[in-house]
Amino acid sequence: MCIDGQDVRSVTQASLRTQIGIVPQESLLFGGTIHENILFGRLDATEAEIIEAARAANAHDFITALPMVMRRWWANAAPGSAGGSGSG
Repeated sequence: MCIDGQDVRSVTQASLRTQIGIVPQESLLFGGTIHENILFGRLDATEAEIIEAARAANAHDFITALPMVMRRWWANAAPGSAGGSGSG
């Protein structure tokens, strides 16, 4: 099988996995902060890469316009997630 003309047997599984993503039809946020939700896509991402990912998703301006309390709101979205009460 080829992807973009490249035989998948000629690349490592790890390399192939870094180039493939899944985009569900519905939006999904995990319990945690917006920062943690973006980081979920690549756990070793730097702060600059997280910001770039937010920009690539056209979300950076929206996120930075939110008051800090709203940026942390997702911390309460799932039971047992860290982040406090989201009130300050």
